[in-house]
This record gives sequence, structure tokens and C-alpha cells, in this order.
Amino acid sequence: MASNKENTKLWYAEVLMDEKEVVKDKFPSSPLGGIKIKGRAENQVKQERSKQTKLKQSVASYMHAKTRINVHLKTRHEKLNKLIIPTFKKDLAIIRGKHSDIHKYNTAKAKYINQFFANKHEAAAFIKKHLRSI
Repeated sequence: MASNKENTKLWYAEVLMDEKEVVKDKFPSSPLGGIKIKGRAENQVKQERSKQTKLKQSVASYMHAKTRINVHLKTRHEKLNKLIIPTFKKDLAIIRGKHSDIHKYNTAKAKYINQFFANKHEAAAFIKKHLRSI
């Protein structure tokens, strides 16, 4: 009979060890050590949602900036082609009529255009880019 009691004690010990191992398998270990965190999966879901919302906000911000850039480029081209270039052409034709020498004309043209820009380098770049044929 003693052996029968010992067998049951051993059996209970094995069952208890198996149950503890099963419980360990159910809960993932935390990065902090042996402490189990109950809401870890919920926190991961929240983090994923926050990443998704940040990504959506970033894409929306990018698209808004892209449309604003397109609007500004459109405005820039309209002002350049409808107002600035025709006015410069007309005024430079008048200056061309006053100066028969090409060197004097180029000097007067640069002086006229420089008055509209903050520095000479921007004016020179504008002349080379937009007023080369005039």
C-alpha cells in the first residue's frame, strides 16, 4: 500500500509540474524578465494602430504639400508667362530702340532687370533662363 501512496504522490507531482509548464506556455515572457504582462497583445495592437495612423497622416500631409506645390508652380508659370515676360519684352524693345550698340544695349538691359531682383546673380540667372533670345 505504501508504494501505492507513493505512486499517487508522484503522479500528483507530475500533474502539477505539467500544469505549471502549460501555464508558462500560455503567457509569453516579458522583456523585463520573469514578470508576465497581461495586456501585452493589446499594447501591440495599439502600437500598430498608432503606426498606421501616423503613416496615414504623413501620406495626407505629403499629398497636401504636393498639391500646394503644384498650385504655387502653376501660379508662378502664369505670372511669368502672362505678366513678367511680356512686360520685359515690351520694355526691352524700347531700350533696344534707344541703343544701337549691342554692348550698350546689354548693359542697359542688365541695369533695367537688376532693379527688380534682390541681387545681381538672381537677375543674371533670370536673364539667361528666360530672356536669352531678347
